[in-house]
Amino acid sequence: MMEDVRIRRAAIAAAFLLALVVGLVLFAPHRVLTRIAEVQLEQALQQQYQVQIRQVTLRPPARLVVRDASIIRRPEADAAPDTPRPLPTNIDSVRARVGLFSLLRRQPRATVTIRMDDGEARLSLAPGDGGEGLYIQVTFDDLELRRIQPLRERLGLPIQGRVNGTVELAYDERMRLAGGEVDLEVSSTVLGPGEIHNEAFRPFGGFIPLPATRVGTIVLRTSIDGSDLGIDEFTATGADVRVEVGGEANLRDPLRASMVRLALTFSLSEEYVEEAGLGAALNLWPVLREAQTGDGYALLISGTLGNLGEPQPLRGRAR
Repeated sequence: MMEDVRIRRAAIAAAFLLALVVGLVLFAPHRVLTRIAEVQLEQALQQQYQVQIRQVTLRPPARLVVRDASIIRRPEADAAPDTPRPLPTNIDSVRARVGLFSLLRRQPRATVTIRMDDGEARLSLAPGDGGEGLYIQVTFDDLELRRIQPLRERLGLPIQGRVNGTVELAYDERMRLAGGEVDLEVSSTVLGPGEIHNEAFRPFGGFIPLPATRVGTIVLRTSIDGSDLGIDEFTATGADVRVEVGGEANLRDPLRASMVRLALTFSLSEEYVEEAGLGAALNLWPVLREAQTGDGYALLISGTLGNLGEPQPLRGRAR
């Protein structure tokens, strides 16, 4: 009897949700749906970004289509007058599908597809093993980095490159990261042109100019077991720069408290060093002189993500 009551209540709730969605589709003006979507997205982004959407459409039973969205960081109140205005991230379309019955069972299933030019990113949410926790998969298909302005703001430099691959994350019933893996490749990567600002460059006016740097193909493969992240492969093979990183991290909450220990080796082509005028800057740091190898530099980086210590020469490398 109790099971029959639960089934009946679930059926009534599902019918109500379906009627609500159909009602919105039939009667709610598109401008109302659009404004609701803008407000909800701005709240999800903690009011740090302004969202503008040309059109939002609801399609039964539970599909949402967003067309021509623009997301731009709000200027900081204390920003200097000459601070460059943030550039918008323009998204061609977002398509979201939610399983209504999965919500009733409190085991959400949803897919979100974001298209930008000819590339896309697809996010899938599903219950974890045994119906507990959460499984997240993000798949990238020729997504162009230059369209993602928050990444440019974080780096302080323009970046180009097309991303392909997947990120998989598994969370337990207490929503703690339990496992996962990353398998990404960024092709035709170019960083810059722009300026690198750092206190170490004070003798050069506080920054050094950086020309367009051909980083080439970046490959990142990591495995996650509980809070432990291992870097299986992290390489960049470009005409100007070659990089190899190995090591591990202990992930913590907040992320900036995570402990990392990385071995970094890199080399720069002679033509690039001359073109960029980096010779003096490379000789400025004693640690780089000590870390120099036959074909580049070898460094050890360790500490928390929020407070990394000064890189040290990586011992045991042939000179």
